Amino acid sequence: MWWLLRAVVKRFSRFKDVDAAIAERQRFEQLSRSEIQQHQLERFNHLWQFACAHVPYYRELQQEQQLPLSFNSLAEISANVPILDKATVQADFERFLPDPPPPGFWSQTSGSTGTPMKCYWETAAYIESQRDKYYHQSLWGLSVWDKTATLWGFSHFFQENWKGKVKFIKDKFLEKIRNKIVFSVYRIDQADLRRWYRRIQKEQVRFLYALPNVAHLWAKANAKEPPLNSLKLVVVGGEPLFPYQKDLIEQVCNCPVAIEYGTIEMGLLTASYPDSAMHVCERGVLLETLPTATGMYEIVVTNLRNHGFPLIRYKIGDLTDAPLSTPPQGTATVGAIIGRTRDVFLCASGQVLNGLAFSRFFKDFPEIAQYQVIQESVDRVTVRLVCWTPLSPRLRTTIETKLVQILGQETVIELQEVEKIEPTSAGKHRFIISKVAVPSEPPLANVSEKP
Repeated sequence: MWWLLRAVVKRFSRFKDVDAAIAERQRFEQLSRSEIQQHQLERFNHLWQFACAHVPYYRELQQEQQLPLSFNSLAEISANVPILDKATVQADFERFLPDPPPPGFWSQTSGSTGTPMKCYWETAAYIESQRDKYYHQSLWGLSVWDKTATLWGFSHFFQENWKGKVKFIKDKFLEKIRNKIVFSVYRIDQADLRRWYRRIQKEQVRFLYALPNVAHLWAKANAKEPPLNSLKLVVVGGEPLFPYQKDLIEQVCNCPVAIEYGTIEMGLLTASYPDSAMHVCERGVLLETLPTATGMYEIVVTNLRNHGFPLIRYKIGDLTDAPLSTPPQGTATVGAIIGRTRDVFLCASGQVLNGLAFSRFFKDFPEIAQYQVIQESVDRVTVRLVCWTPLSPRLRTTIETKLVQILGQETVIELQEVEKIEPTSAGKHRFIISKVAVPSEPPLANVSEKP
């Protein structure tokens, strides 16, 4: 029965003509830099003119600042169109909706950056973003219909009313047709992690889609099991992926690990190709990297796909460790996505420390399954640890001493061993939480010199 239903679903707009959509993206990848920039400029002008005519926020912005209705270059856009922050959208999201809105649906971010935000997706734009994902997976030899397992959270789609319940049932039905297995990541123990491994092996899953922290926990719990022989690719996203996590996942899964970076409100933005670089989805995305005082680069994005909820030069709240790189041919690449703009610590000395320092630190302690570092104030830090086995007094002292060397002698550190660190509503794990505001021009800490 399922093969017949799958044949019917393949005729839906989201799935029909997928091969043609992939071929079109392959052709786009062969364009020169000037051709890609011309494509982006034309799509931006089309989006901008539509927004100024039909979207209240942009209509007022264009009139108040006397902005042109058309731009001659991408540089002119960056120099003239102001940056949009999340707080502005959250304050009155309906001002970003065109009148009348195109066919589509409402969604909501998980709130991992602070407060959830409602956003609207035009159906055609959502399909385009999904096809960007299918193209990325095709580069690794995968089909949209391959057997897939998912370690993720999807609570932003579920509401405690009849519409939410209907959508939940519909999604479960489509998962079956799409040949997908979905494992809940909200409450995990070692028995779950091992049971998932056995089922993935038994059902000969070819494609695993997971949150990095969950995938690493899963790999760690099954490190002594025989390597999986069916998986062709693991794709992770939603959180930073650290090198030690990638190494272990690849070892246990016996296949490569790729990264997809995107958000609920913007869709897929970048993805790692077999050449190991993070390529920008420039066919439907205009991405900028702006230098910050911490030596990293803040990501600013225009979603060229979605006229239903235009987000233009939108400061997404994420950081990368390298600026945008534009080759003479093909799509631009960007550095590693290393976390949120708020995932930095202000030390008592006044120096800023990026959260990556803690990933390097905790990977050296095999007793620790998960960690979360919370900066309560400039001189007080709480470290929450989920451990495979209880920490000995000697090991606790070692951890505290080394953390003081990283954060400074003035810092008071409280270690807490806990049974579980609750994930966000989307099932994600926040490694770093800072409650301290970082000044705009702080001195930078040289992390590599810390012990």
